[in-house]
Amino acid sequence: MGIPAEEPGAIDLAHRISRVAHCWADREPGEGCRPSSVAGGPGPYDMEMQTGDLCSALDVQLLKRSGFIVVVPTLKTPEDKDKAFTAGMWVVCIPGWAAAAATAALLLYGTLDVAYFARMFYTVARARYARKKVCIMDTTEIKSMCLLSDIDTLLYHMNNARYLRELDFARADFYERTGLYSGIRVAGGAVVQAAATIRYRRFLRPFTSYTITSKAVYWDEKTVFMEHRFIGANGFVHAIAVCRQRVLDTSANAAIERLLRAHCGGSCGEPATKIPAELDLWVQSNEISSAKLRPSSPEVVPALSEKLLDGGEGVKVSN
Repeated sequence: MGIPAEEPGAIDLAHRISRVAHCWADREPGEGCRPSSVAGGPGPYDMEMQTGDLCSALDVQLLKRSGFIVVVPTLKTPEDKDKAFTAGMWVVCIPGWAAAAATAALLLYGTLDVAYFARMFYTVARARYARKKVCIMDTTEIKSMCLLSDIDTLLYHMNNARYLRELDFARADFYERTGLYSGIRVAGGAVVQAAATIRYRRFLRPFTSYTITSKAVYWDEKTVFMEHRFIGANGFVHAIAVCRQRVLDTSANAAIERLLRAHCGGSCGEPATKIPAELDLWVQSNEISSAKLRPSSPEVVPALSEKLLDGGEGVKVSN
């Protein structure tokens, strides 16, 4: 709470802070700070505070006696003190535990994306324990909404980067419900994001709800390709993304085959035996980019570019 300043020059600054110290030190449990209950004479803390830093001395006294700290303006010269009195200085009493908690919260939110990790934990737990398991060939869905934390500086639509962030939650739901991630981990492997592309068709306004669909459209020995769609309430596809998931230290084909035998029982339909044309062109463009970044293979780039323009199969280059 605040203690308003009196008229300019009516009371010495050290005396004022000493009165606040007395108020909090002598209060009854549960009482607030009541200026009227403070005696007007000099207090026992005056000499110590006048000979040292006022704010620091008061902090020590209050922490020792009552567990409270005081926040006051920094006054270095007599002119500063006069200005503070003229403007009306307020001495703020804050519980020490509240100040520590507020500081810790600010540090946590300033150095860690708390909302992201909390939502990821919720998404994984819900998919693992509360949602129905599905076949690797099925399409999964999660629902979301464009919140004020998602909009860009224009303030009327979802930030472009947020679409890719939302895909993390959609993939986590797909991995857990299909068993793909656990299957890869059991085989001693891991999965990482190798590439992604997205096409925006119509922006999402604040507080617009939407659904993200996820589907494995193709896979080979080392890669799983997924397609995601952002679908509005009216069924319109606002954006479509394709992601390339690189499987490490195990075979993606073998992991998915085990899932098909164990969970699908032949009821999921036949997986694609050939990579879709638009996906093949995207993979080839990635291979051209990869070749450009490799000084040892610049001669491959013209061949890849020619093949891509001709619509034929590109030369395979490892990432």
